[in-house]
Amino acid sequence: MQPTANFDVTHEPKRASVGYADSRVRWWLLSGVGLGVVFLLVYPFSIDGRAWGALFNFAHAPTFFCTFLLIAAILDASCVGLTTRSVPVVTLNLRRILLLAAILLVGGVACEIAQRFVERQSSLTDAAANAGGILAAVLYCGLFRISGVWRWFAFPPLIVFFLILPGVQPLSELIECYRQSHEFPLMASFERPAELAAWRARGATATRDTTWATAGKYSIKLRAQSTKTVRFTMYWPIKDWTGYSQLQVDVFNPTDSNLNLGITIGDLIHQSSKSNPAERFSTSVTVDPHGIETVSIDLLDIEAGPAERSLSMTEITMLNFFQLAPTEDAVFHLDNLRLIP
Repeated sequence: MQPTANFDVTHEPKRASVGYADSRVRWWLLSGVGLGVVFLLVYPFSIDGRAWGALFNFAHAPTFFCTFLLIAAILDASCVGLTTRSVPVVTLNLRRILLLAAILLVGGVACEIAQRFVERQSSLTDAAANAGGILAAVLYCGLFRISGVWRWFAFPPLIVFFLILPGVQPLSELIECYRQSHEFPLMASFERPAELAAWRARGATATRDTTWATAGKYSIKLRAQSTKTVRFTMYWPIKDWTGYSQLQVDVFNPTDSNLNLGITIGDLIHQSSKSNPAERFSTSVTVDPHGIETVSIDLLDIEAGPAERSLSMTEITMLNFFQLAPTEDAVFHLDNLRLIP
């Protein structure tokens, strides 16, 4: 009885040898593809905004999928389903396809590690996305290296799955960027969990809470985990604050002690100065025990915040709330962060 599927590991079709000139051109093409991918993964691009960062993350799986298939097509066009008269440089049977996948996977991980030395942020998530694209490409090549009608039903859904899965989170962030831009000058109401992706909490836990709110049902609740400093920082605000007069935020202090809350705001120059305190705006407010206060700050005061220059109101990159030396049970809420015309 003939088997229904045959994993063609050793298949080596007899073909004429590839010409020297053709072979040299293809190896140059392979070198160019490899250098291009390394450049994209390692070069410290200036990613201007949260949306661009999400787009870069979204591109990882498709980039490695296309890179794998391009390399495979250069080596052996039949591996990707192309019917040409070109002679393969290397005939890609299943074993060699898996070897190529391993090489690209290791190369992707190495590039992620190298990003640490060029002021780019390496990520296990990016490495996993690379692996998803590679696996999808292996399955695509498998369509032409494995016999059996079943593969045309099993492989395409898996290919789509491994290409789409790594892009779900970046796509969600892109959608949130659109919503953030659409809702501006409201900068945060914490009604959606995805809003928190623009913020980082340090020395505290940040949770969406329904016990108090001034805009919608939710506020953000900061509970101290450190007795040194609590920080809650928005690193991806809408940058252009021109045309507005005030920054406002609602603050609730549910404790029996005064809340001394600091606020700092920085621009692109402050960011490039490694957060030099002289290059930012800084102020503080006190909220009474069990008190609710709307904090209002004139944008003219924010603009005049740095010691020796004006803060750029078109390049705002950071908005930080902090509490120095909080008690172990320190808690406060923030809500309805907005600009006022």
